This record gives sequence, C-alpha cells and structure tokens, in this order.
Amino acid sequence: MSLSVIIPSFNTEKWIELAIRSVVNEGVEDYEIIVVDDASTDSTAAVVEDLSKQNNKIILIKLPVNTPGGAGIPSNIGLQKTTKDFVAFLDSDDWVQRGYFSKQMSVLKQLDADFSISSYVSIDAQTHEKIPAYDFDVWPADKGREQSIDPRKALALSPEPWRKVYKSEFLRKEGLKFPEADHFNEDYPFHWSVCTHAKSAVLVPQTGYFHRVNRDGQTTVESGNRYTSFLPHSLGILEELKKKNDKKAISYFQSWLVRHSRIIEAQLSEKEKREIFSAFHEICERANFRYISLEAFRNNNVNRLYLFLSIHAGDYSEYTKALFLTRRKSRRAIKRRLLKKLGPVGIARFILSRICRRSL
Repeated sequence: MSLSVIIPSFNTEKWIELAIRSVVNEGVEDYEIIVVDDASTDSTAAVVEDLSKQNNKIILIKLPVNTPGGAGIPSNIGLQKTTKDFVAFLDSDDWVQRGYFSKQMSVLKQLDADFSISSYVSIDAQTHEKIPAYDFDVWPADKGREQSIDPRKALALSPEPWRKVYKSEFLRKEGLKFPEADHFNEDYPFHWSVCTHAKSAVLVPQTGYFHRVNRDGQTTVESGNRYTSFLPHSLGILEELKKKNDKKAISYFQSWLVRHSRIIEAQLSEKEKREIFSAFHEICERANFRYISLEAFRNNNVNRLYLFLSIHAGDYSEYTKALFLTRRKSRRAIKRRLLKKLGPVGIARFILSRICRRSL
C-alpha cells in the first residue's frame, strides 16, 4: 500500500519540519510528501527544500504568488500531483504519531471503503491544553473499534480533510476537488462532496492526529463574513440532497449545522451572531422539519432538537436561551422548554414516531 500526503503551507517555518518528519517516521514504506507552499514570506520553503535534498520522497512545489482564500488551490495542485494508492492531508503546523496513516490504510483495504475518518486531538499553542474532537459524541455507540458506516453519516461530523484517508481512485473517478475562490472554509464543500459521492466509509477511532490551534499567525476565520463563506455551498448541497429525496443525508447535514452554530457563536459579536442565525434559519427552513426532529429524538439529543426548533422557527431570543442552556448541559431545563414549546401532544407524537421508527 502506498500513500501520498499533501501539505499546503504558508508561513509555518517553526512547525513544518515536525509535520514532515512525523510522516517520514510514520512507518509507511512507499510514500510521497507533496508540500505546496503558497508563496510564504518566511523561510518555510527553504526548510522544505533542505529536507527534500535529504529525502527524494519529499516534493516541494513553490507557488509564485499567494492564492486567494484558504488552502483550496494548493490542495488541488497537490491532488493533481499524487501518484500513490491513498491520499491524506496534513496541515503544515500539525503532526501525526507513528502508525496513524498505516492503521487507516489497513482498515480501508480490509473493509474496502472509499475513505476513512478518525478522531483527533487539538493542541492549544498558548496553553498546551489537549482538546478532544468536538464531534465524538455523535459517533456510533460502539466507539472503541473500527466499523463501516453509511458515508452520509459523516455529514454530521466535523469536515476537516486532514482527519481522513482517501482512496486515490475514488477521488479521481468522482472528480472531487476543493472549491477555488476568495473565501475560507473550503473544507466544508469538499467534505460534503466526499460524503455524498462515496459508496462506503469507515470510522477509525484512533487519535493519532494532533492539530495545533490558537497559534500566532494562524490562517483562520476572523470575522462573520468568513464564517458565512460556506453558506452558499451548504445551500447547494442541501438542494442536491433534496433532489435525491435523501432524507437521512439531510438529517445528518442538519445535525452538523446545528452543532456548528453552537460552536462558532462564542467567537462572534452580537451583530455577527444575528447574521449567522439568519443564514442558518434560511437553511433550516428548507429542511424536512419532521424528519430532523425525529432524528434528534431517536438519538435522545434534546439539546440538538431544542436548537433546531429555535433556528427553524426564526426565534433568535429562543435560540440564545437554547445556547445558554446547552452550554450548561441543563437537560431538565431544556425538556421543560421543549414541553412548553411543543406541548404534551407534540412530545407524545415525537416519542410515538420514535418507537415506530425503531420497529421498522
């Protein structure tokens, strides 16, 4: 089995050697590391060039000018250059532990899946705090072993490309690539395309990927406009799923959307929160209200149901209350709010529908 690792880089001279060496020492014998440097203004490219002289499996592609948006264009350039059986991505300030890619490749081959998705640990560059993946709560109940899943279920998981390994043939056959535009969050539409085009996927519950956050100079989302840059893509994927009448995929997608709204709101101003809420409301209005609500009940997730109901109704005041209560993890208070909002008949109807779904 062979592996291509694509590393888009920009001004990460302090960390890129660790990223590259972690792949070299990972244990895969047949590999290539493709670093696409997006016109760094520091010595990032020089560091990579020195390493490539020591190891001809390290390939440096230097772009003459910085490309617009995030890492979409460099990632696509890297994809065009891959020659191996499997493809993975690595942020240039992150690293992997030994065996991380090998394990996923082995499981992919064993279960004949199009892509794998793993857990990860975020490392705060300022405090050195280890932060677990925020979506581990929505993984299937048996979290301790590898398992095949409906790829649409991955729509409910965070979309980072670096937590996955892909079959090269699958990406080529489906013509999948990152959007190229002057915006960030290009991970989102790529992730959604992968999930909706794949025939099979596998969960690998290892945490061998370490993602650096909160570092100086990190290219990240800094404003509400950048947070909303993925919204046109999300409307597009929602319309595509509706044309297919794929209710399950819509429910997984909405599940991610609701959880994402809870995560990003703490980083926004009041004005930006209202802008984001309006955008999410537009998306949720197009959702299958009954099906999404039932999915939340089926998974016993009253937090997500409460958030979805408030977004769907366009009730910003109720939404802020939902965020406050879900942060406090006050399930009893949330259930009281739901009872008040839906009434006992509505609650009974949802519970009955949940029972009926389990009997199908």
